[in-house]
Amino acid sequence: MGKTIEKQKHEIMLENQIKVSFLYHSGFLVELSDTIFLFDYYKGVIPKLDSKKSIYVFSSHRHPDHFCFEIFALAEKYPNVKYILSRDIGKKYKKKYMMEKKGLSEETYSLITYLKEDELWEDESVIVQTIVSTDAGVAFLVQEKQKKRTVYHAGDLNWWTWEGETKEEYQAMTKKFKASMELVRQKLQSMDIPCFDVAFVPLDPRQKERYAMGFDFFMRNIPVKHVFPMHAFGDYSVIGKLMRDELSKDYRDKIINICGQEKRKVKILNPEMRRRVKELLNR
Repeated sequence: MGKTIEKQKHEIMLENQIKVSFLYHSGFLVELSDTIFLFDYYKGVIPKLDSKKSIYVFSSHRHPDHFCFEIFALAEKYPNVKYILSRDIGKKYKKKYMMEKKGLSEETYSLITYLKEDELWEDESVIVQTIVSTDAGVAFLVQEKQKKRTVYHAGDLNWWTWEGETKEEYQAMTKKFKASMELVRQKLQSMDIPCFDVAFVPLDPRQKERYAMGFDFFMRNIPVKHVFPMHAFGDYSVIGKLMRDELSKDYRDKIINICGQEKRKVKILNPEMRRRVKELLNR
C-alpha cells in the first residue's frame, strides 16, 4: 500500500467507545465495536485495522485532496471492505479506466457503491445518508445500526465565501449552504437520535476572516457531541485561532483541537477534553 504502511497513530478515544484517528487534512478513521469508517483518505498513514470488523471506505468527491486510488489496496489486505463513493467519482473514472489503468480487479470493483446527493443506502450494519455539497460531491451521515452511534463527515460542504466575491455569488452560496444544513438537521431528526456523536467539519484558513463562518453556523444549528475541524491543509493554527476567538465561546468545549506534524502524536489542547480523555483511559 506504499505510503499507508508506515507506523503512525494520531488517535483519541471518545466516550461510547468511539476511537478517532486523524490521518491528514480531511482524512479520518473512526473505529467502533464492530465497524470501521475511513473518510476522505488521500494522504497520511492508515494504521493496522482489525480484520474481523466491517470496513467502510468513504470518499465524498473526486478532488485529489479527498480521494485517491490507494484506498482500493485495502480490499487486498482485509476481507470485509466496502467502498461508498460519491457518484462524481464514478463519472470521472469509468470502470474501464479503473481496471485497465489503475489495476482494479473485477472483484474489487464490485465492492464499490456510488451514491448521488440526497440518497439513502444501508446494509446489515450501517445506514448512510448523503447531503448535496456546496462544492463537489456529497456529505455523509453514517449511523451504526447496533448502537445508533452516528457520524457526520462534511466532505467539502461548507459556506465557501471569499473576499472579493460579488454580492450575487455570496447570496447564491449562502442560500445553498443553509439549505444543505437544513437537510442535515432534518435527516438527523429522522434518524430519531438527539445529536451526532462526532462530526468532521471544514475550517479552512484560506477563507481568511471568513474562515469560521460555515463551522460556526454548523455548531449553532446542528446538535453534536464532539467536532473535529478539518480541511486546514496542514495549518493547524487555525483551530487554535478559533478556540481563542470569542465566536466559539458557546461550543469550544466540543471542539477537538488537534495539532502536530506527521511524526508526532496528536496533542489535545482543549483542557476540558484532556480531562475527559484522561478519565476514560483510567477506567
